[in-house]
Amino acid sequence: SAPYTFEIQPLGSSPSLWPTRRLTCAVKLRENILWHDGEPVTAEDVKFTYELYMWLGSIGTGPTAAATEAIESVDIIDEYTVLFTLKWAYAPFMRNTLSEPLLPEHIWQPRLDDAQAKNEEPRDQANALMAMPDDKPIGCGPFKMVRWFKKEAVILEANDDYFAGRPNIDTIDMPIIVESDVVMMQFEAGLLDLVCGILPEQTEALKGKPYASISKSNRTGYGCFTINCERAPMSDPYFRRALNYVIDRDFIVNRVWG
Repeated sequence: SAPYTFEIQPLGSSPSLWPTRRLTCAVKLRENILWHDGEPVTAEDVKFTYELYMWLGSIGTGPTAAATEAIESVDIIDEYTVLFTLKWAYAPFMRNTLSEPLLPEHIWQPRLDDAQAKNEEPRDQANALMAMPDDKPIGCGPFKMVRWFKKEAVILEANDDYFAGRPNIDTIDMPIIVESDVVMMQFEAGLLDLVCGILPEQTEALKGKPYASISKSNRTGYGCFTINCERAPMSDPYFRRALNYVIDRDFIVNRVWG
């Protein structure tokens, strides 16, 4: 999003991304984007990615079902242009649906073929696909993954071929730290250069410290908890309605989100 205005600005596509009719949207990819293994990013990758997400959603699995359920079809117009056709008008299409991560077809199609060949049921195929090891994923962003120490750290390096220019930072070492108190201890000891998502009271404690610079920014989004409407008592609409009535929204806005 553009600073302060939250207007959508295309990054991996050209500015011709905007809808052609109410239920269609043509997306023109930039022609100089490469996957981290040097293969070009094309319309084939877009079509494969969204059709895979749609398939996963149709069998009730995958984290992208909500963002892709409005898609009727994804058609290739040319090597760098795809046309999305929707089942119904979906207001957050550009922000939610088009922000889903792309997958390189040349890597994921063979994996999908293998999962489908070894399993009969679609859900078993999906589980087998998502269980396949991917310790060094291939993307197309400004940084490449060098190493992934599970539950410990992720190490990234600058992508020299990034279409928008090489990043100024050569390497990013991201330790995986669960406890926020440990994060603060390491930051105060000079072991961490950047932390985010710390607790409000920890932010207050850092104010005025010569070694800390605090930045705040607005963002769009929401916080939620998901309920299983197929199990009691959540299966009872009257119970869900009663639960909705007792939620103190003012408390959440003023005390939780501050």
